[in-house]
Amino acid sequence: MFVPLFKKIVCGFLFICLFGHFDVLASTKLNPLLSDDEILKVIQQRIDREKQGVGLVVGVIDEQGARVISYGRFGQQSQRLVDGASIFELGSVTKLFTSLLLADMANKGELKLTDSVADYLPKHVKMPSRNGKQITFLDLANHTSGLPEWPDNLVSKDPLNPIADYTVQQMYEFLSRFQLTRDIGEKTEYSNVGVGLLGHVLTLIGHKDFDSLVKERITVPLGMYDTGVMMTARMTENLTRPHDLQGNPVKNWDLPAMPGAGALRSSANDMLKFLAANMHPDSSSVGAAVKRMQMPFSEAPETTLAWSVHSKYGTTVMKHSGSTFGYKSMIIFDRSGRRGIVILSNSGDVIDLGHHFINREWRLRQYLPPEEFVLALEQKGFSSAIEIYEHLRKTNQNFYLREDVLNEWAYGLLGSNKNDDAISIFKLGVYLFPKSVNAYDSLAEAYEKVGDLTNAILNYEKCLTLDPISEHAQQRLTLLRKK
Repeated sequence: MFVPLFKKIVCGFLFICLFGHFDVLASTKLNPLLSDDEILKVIQQRIDREKQGVGLVVGVIDEQGARVISYGRFGQQSQRLVDGASIFELGSVTKLFTSLLLADMANKGELKLTDSVADYLPKHVKMPSRNGKQITFLDLANHTSGLPEWPDNLVSKDPLNPIADYTVQQMYEFLSRFQLTRDIGEKTEYSNVGVGLLGHVLTLIGHKDFDSLVKERITVPLGMYDTGVMMTARMTENLTRPHDLQGNPVKNWDLPAMPGAGALRSSANDMLKFLAANMHPDSSSVGAAVKRMQMPFSEAPETTLAWSVHSKYGTTVMKHSGSTFGYKSMIIFDRSGRRGIVILSNSGDVIDLGHHFINREWRLRQYLPPEEFVLALEQKGFSSAIEIYEHLRKTNQNFYLREDVLNEWAYGLLGSNKNDDAISIFKLGVYLFPKSVNAYDSLAEAYEKVGDLTNAILNYEKCLTLDPISEHAQQRLTLLRKK
């Protein structure tokens, strides 16, 4: 018997009472928001047709309230459906909690954002510095410390759980000998070790482990009882299974030395509470820290503690995404207060989904050629590919084709000996991407396969016109001109 893969939960509270009013005048100028049914259709396609996920849970806050829309399963071999209570690893979305702890401690006078981090570490640890400047808490939170993404002494015993055996002492050893290659504050470079260090230092100041600090200052005040590093029995029961991007089961991650960088697990139900606190801090028990965390520290580009700020299509959003080997996450909200989204996945990427659910003008990532295009080609013939594309583009402003999707599709046709169809799609690629060396190179390979050496040579020559040092085109032309 077929088991339906989706479940929608509408949370039982009045949004307007908890979170205040929306800026209705601002929202009326924007495209209408996606309906729940439209969101469900998108995540169904992502899992069923595009095979880019196993289970997806979307939490929504808008003028209608807060709710969860979910689709898929706990695992490839499981019949259990994901829902708002399902637990996922948050990955780097954890960094928002780390920065919120930092903001709370700053508000309470336990530290200053401009304090040197070195002053709070054990005396034997030598923090990197440059030109007389010390790394501050603000530098760590804003990724401007000059520290790399990962420490260079991270050598894992288990590649599928790569940070599990990394210790605080190893982090201290790395810091004590690392030489900064540029001035502190010069540029932004995403640093897991930087925020991992930040979380660690906050535990030294707070005299509690990271999990306890998060619970005491954030999750318990917000009623988030299924969020933490340490798993409760209920969280363990509801933990989804992690998968790689191909849908193969992988391992859960552990980050004992750097939990602040990405060790939290949570549910969509809990993350909706965190999202609400960030969308409307005046109504939140942690509102003072949220306001401090969202305060801009620079204007171009706008920089806050942890949040990324981005404006496009008339919408300014605050966002953060997360990823481990087996999970993907995103939290994003329209700063006008119109809509907020939380997405948790136990496999495929979700960043494009988050943007699209906030504002439909943000395009979804294309993994397969659009179904309407494929059906039209099958009815009218692949030789009409350019004509069909132009027709669909005129009738649907959101219709588009990605170069890599076209290329992969055409090579699949070529591998199935559907040579004429493949060449038609490769020609479409050249038509749509006339400055792409790869588009001409692929078409040339197709012509070479079918023995049309004249057109193969012409297209390899076009490659060299666009890129005179293209080694593959040079090699093929040398061989073909000898025939």
